[in-house]
Amino acid sequence: MSSIEENDAPDMAGPEAGGRDIERALAMLVEDQRNALLLVVLEGPSYREVAEVQGVPIGTVMSRLARARVQIKNYLDGGRPALRRVK
Repeated sequence: MSSIEENDAPDMAGPEAGGRDIERALAMLVEDQRNALLLVVLEGPSYREVAEVQGVPIGTVMSRLARARVQIKNYLDGGRPALRRVK
């Protein structure tokens, strides 16, 4: 595995180009969101099982997954990362 640098070739073509985009999108997520998403996508446990592993309510897992998916979709669609709202 190689590290992702900002000056990596953005015009890279081929199957590895999509992987780089997803890798960058994942790197931009907050750690809790990234962990929840990777658990669900790669290992396939239920949301309840992820909640137990992370020690949070199931609603928190659902929220983290929803936010992670939106941010990754926005990134892959060429959008700017959403700013977090602070109350």
